[in-house]
Amino acid sequence: MTSTFYELVGRLVVGVLGVHHELVGRFVVWFVGFRYGRQIKIAAGAGLAAIAAGAYLAATREPPEG
Repeated sequence: MTSTFYELVGRLVVGVLGVHHELVGRFVVWFVGFRYGRQIKIAAGAGLAAIAAGAYLAATREPPEG
């Protein structure tokens, strides 16, 4: 089965656009990490602290008597 000219051009365009979108995505991830890295780390620490506190409270609760 042979590919037509349009199929080959279509694959080339999709390949170029895929590379372009990947580069834009990598830049956005880098920029967000660069700009908001400290806030992300603080929020992650607060979330882990909340999970740890909840796990501690769930593990040490007293069962109801009766």
